[in-house]
Amino acid sequence: MLVNRKKKSMTQAPSNFPNGSKGQKKPIGEGGNDADRLEQDVGFKQNSGLGMAMRLGTELVVATMIGTGAGYWLDSQFDTEPWLLIIFLVLGAAAGFKNVYRVVQPVVNVAATAKKDDSKDNAD
Repeated sequence: MLVNRKKKSMTQAPSNFPNGSKGQKKPIGEGGNDADRLEQDVGFKQNSGLGMAMRLGTELVVATMIGTGAGYWLDSQFDTEPWLLIIFLVLGAAAGFKNVYRVVQPVVNVAATAKKDDSKDNAD
């Protein structure tokens, strides 16, 4: 049995964007709320703090483990124990902190903008 499926045209808005916005970001305060903007910018909902904490912990631990593993392997290849292990452990931890900063920065920006908008509304 053949199933007739219509192909979606490229002009149709993707279903994951509300109101057919076609992925265009709206500035905070112009249609939609801050939680929608945060979900669009960062990819998680505002009420999923546990999910964010898990992601940040995973980012940090995995980067450190990769650096440690690379250092251990290089030490075994070049017989330089423990110097490359220590160097790559530090590099992996630095990469993990950079990843955490990269993930958290959009959240901080959205929160700061929302706070600034709230203070403007209260001043009026």
